[in-house]
Formats: sequence, C-alpha cells, structure tokens
Amino acid sequence: MRANERYDENGWLKDEFLWPLRQQVVLDSVFTSDFENNFGIEAKKVQDFFDAYSSFISELAKEDGIYEEAEKFLATLPADDSRRKGCYPVEDLVGVWINERYDNEENLKRWYNHYDCESGNPLPLRMVNVDIHYDFARSIRVLAKDEDEAYEIVDEMMRKGEIPLSTFEATGDWELDTNYQPEEE
Repeated sequence: MRANERYDENGWLKDEFLWPLRQQVVLDSVFTSDFENNFGIEAKKVQDFFDAYSSFISELAKEDGIYEEAEKFLATLPADDSRRKGCYPVEDLVGVWINERYDNEENLKRWYNHYDCESGNPLPLRMVNVDIHYDFARSIRVLAKDEDEAYEIVDEMMRKGEIPLSTFEATGDWELDTNYQPEEE
C-alpha cells in the first residue's frame, strides 16, 4: 500500500491507520529512531505526536484517580512484599496501569481528532519534490558545412527563440530526479 493511500483527501491520516502506526513506535522513548515507521511520516513528527499522546493518557489516568488507586493497592499487600517496602514505587505501578488501561485505539483516536486545521496536522505525509525531465524532439534541417556547424546554428536558433517550442513532440521518454528538495517550512 502506498503511503498516500493511508491519508484522506485533506492530507490527514485515516483513523484506521492510527493504531497500526502506534504499534510501530516505542511509547515514551527518548530516541527518535524508535519512531521510524513505514508510513512515510518523519520520525521526529511521530515522536512529538506520541509524546503529547502519552501526556494526554497520563492526564486521563490522573483524573480517574489512578495514583490513589495504586497507593491503596500497595497498602493491601502483605508487609513482607517487596513492592510494599518501596522497591516498587507507586509511579512504576501507575505507569504499567496507564499502558494497560489507557493506551488504546479509542484514546489514540480521541487524541488525534482533537487536532484541527488551525492547530495543524501533527502527522503529515512527507513531501518529496520530484523533477520530471521529459524529452521532446524535433528534427530540423539546416545548411551547414559539417555537423559541428549545424549544431552551432540550431543551438543559436534555440537560444534566440527562433524555433517555437510548440513545434516539438514528446518522445515518451522521461527521467525522474529527487536530488533537489526545497527547505521545509
């Protein structure tokens, strides 16, 4: 599947591709390389999006009282349980619970759909410039003493615009070149 087929007509990633993208990244990683993907989206943009998503689901968990719930759970453990003795801080338990309870397709869609045209598309498809060099041909006969002089005569006629470009026909041959890429805005 081509990357652009995953996007709607306005350039936004279709909802059904959000979770497959999520499966390709390491949530909360500090390494941009953990956000490389086969969707054609720049890893840094994916990282920024999922860092914000992670904050979003953490806020949802806090609103639901997950820290209090974790503290109550740890208090119910036997006194000799290493998790109760501080070897397993509340934050670790909360982190596991957030991933289990809140990192899901529904919350990911909620987070993505809160963006709009004003705030900008957080997961834009990478723009790649492609120069098309299309060959056009026309045969022209000139009076000249040899081939070198004929080249010079026709070259001068082309530079002066004496041969209308509309008289050329496409040969059907072309080359594609992506060497030139404009600066990103």
